[in-house]
Amino acid sequence: MKAIETRLILALCLFLFTIFSGIWLSKTGRPLNSGIFTLHKLLALAGTFLIVVSAYQLQKGLEINQLKIIFFVFSALFFLMAFITGALLSFDKTTNEVILIIHKIASFGIIISAGLIIYFFIVKK
Repeated sequence: MKAIETRLILALCLFLFTIFSGIWLSKTGRPLNSGIFTLHKLLALAGTFLIVVSAYQLQKGLEINQLKIIFFVFSALFFLMAFITGALLSFDKTTNEVILIIHKIASFGIIISAGLIIYFFIVKK
């Protein structure tokens, strides 16, 4: 397995752990547990960094078609939504249900779109 493939799979695993730490964080209630919250943010940041670096390296050597571009755009939008809503949830004293739902959708959207990127770039070259 190539280094890029390993990084993409690691990024996907980090996002899964990010979701699990987010569930754990939500179970602790308000005020947010700073240790779990920090772990959650660091996992998300590390996963984002790995996926961006890997995607940049992948695009240099592969043919990019419209379908792959669409997956990258959706991934970027999901990342942006997750970070913005996560920040809003961390500042708010009470949980806004709409923001929480958007945050959950964005989180799972990251997993799905990153999984599709891995599939189309690695499995189905």
